[in-house]
Amino acid sequence: MNRFLLFVFLVLALPIGISAVDPVPAPAPPAPAPAPTAGDRLVLNRLGEALVLSRATAGKIWPGWGLEKTPVIVYEAGRVAYLVNHPAPPPDFIRLEGKYPLLGAVYARFGRDPRFSANTSIDLGGIPTACIGYSTAATEIETPSLRFIALVYHEAFHAYQSKAGKAGKGAVEATLMRYPDLNAENLALAQLEQMALFQLIRFEEAPDPERVRGFLAVRQARLKAIGPEFLRADRGIEYQEGIPTYLEVRLLDEARKAAASTPGLGSADPYALGFSVGPDLRTGDYFLRLLRFSSDASTTRNRCYATGMAQALILDRLAVDWKGAALTSDKYLDEILAEAVPLPAGAAATSLEAVKKEYRYDEILRLVQERLGRLSQERKAAAESFLRQPGIQIVLRFPDGPVELRTFDPMNIQPVDRSRAIHRRMLRLSFGESFFSASDTPVLVDLGEGPFDIPGATFFTPKEDLQIEVDFTPFALAPGTREFRSSLKLSSEGVSLQAVAGVVSISADGTRVDITLKR
Repeated sequence: MNRFLLFVFLVLALPIGISAVDPVPAPAPPAPAPAPTAGDRLVLNRLGEALVLSRATAGKIWPGWGLEKTPVIVYEAGRVAYLVNHPAPPPDFIRLEGKYPLLGAVYARFGRDPRFSANTSIDLGGIPTACIGYSTAATEIETPSLRFIALVYHEAFHAYQSKAGKAGKGAVEATLMRYPDLNAENLALAQLEQMALFQLIRFEEAPDPERVRGFLAVRQARLKAIGPEFLRADRGIEYQEGIPTYLEVRLLDEARKAAASTPGLGSADPYALGFSVGPDLRTGDYFLRLLRFSSDASTTRNRCYATGMAQALILDRLAVDWKGAALTSDKYLDEILAEAVPLPAGAAATSLEAVKKEYRYDEILRLVQERLGRLSQERKAAAESFLRQPGIQIVLRFPDGPVELRTFDPMNIQPVDRSRAIHRRMLRLSFGESFFSASDTPVLVDLGEGPFDIPGATFFTPKEDLQIEVDFTPFALAPGTREFRSSLKLSSEGVSLQAVAGVVSISADGTRVDITLKR
């Protein structure tokens, strides 16, 4: 028997679970779930491919972790979510009839569910669970989908980080909101880091210690340029997103090794996954991310996916036992790398100058400065365009004291200047018994001393969608000012506000509503 088929046979022969017989009569079973569509079955097959590959390779990539140990949801927004590997599925999930030999038990929930709205890790029944949307799955039945499988690995490892990693180590979104994104020196040095790392992982299977020290010297220079608080933002993303990206790269390597070790599998064989010829993803695609031009803070998060991935690969090639420390200690990847390849204090300046000369730092700095000049103008224009929107302008002034930033999307924030930023996708604030929520409605926020200090917000809404209730009475948009003492409710498409006290003022032309809130 082919060795790979024998392996899969033995894996699938293992018991998936054992149920005790309950002597007490069970309640009537729920109505059977609708049968999966052809598109559903394709996505579930892709998930099965990922599990087969994980059983063969995951232990080689990260000891103690495997996809089969992680609950996974695949979903089509608003219609259905399928759940596998969960030890205690929530009661709103129904077990599907039929057999799914690569997956074991499959549970489904039908209809719209706000919990399943992004590729991420969520808490489901108290257990970190990977959540992946259909949009990434290949639609060609005969084509293996390494891109989808790589995403499943990435999000499943996030769930593992949530369970086994050091709490708060990757939480840097609030710091990113204050990141010195117009610091030209920092951005130019970050570009040097990317180029040095590309050289190390693309062309050097055995990393040159001098080149590693060159990277570390640039990292030290960035520390001086922006300080430890903001460098922690880079390091936190390298931990939180760079390490799962490293797993994706290792997956591609192991997939090709698995394919190379099992010659002769026909295309009709369900276990001939075809990874060696899968056209949708290449290791080189990941390496090339390091050559993208880091010209502003909107690229900070993306570049750290790549720099974290590269440092992890270098640690592997240096034969450093780094994974336990990276996951559970306070040390970040570059700090572990610095322990493996020490940079003497007296050599840092020489190493830095060598890297600057090799990668033409002066020219990069000039290009970054030019780009930042244009970026500053673009941000100013974006704010002016925001304030020229049609509809009713709603201006909120929040009460003195802490305003809690409950929810926001760090990938969809556009800084304007040090005092303003535009939340383009999601924002939820609370203050005492009151709250403000916006979804898919851009909101211009005023910034105080820090990312959680939001004294005010502005948004626009069509007049016909706006509803205001003051002290439990509908409120007309008539010019004037009115104080409310017990309740204000405001709603329009995607926006809601509930407050207990304050003042509402309507402009003379009825196009602007100012609301000053009190506790």
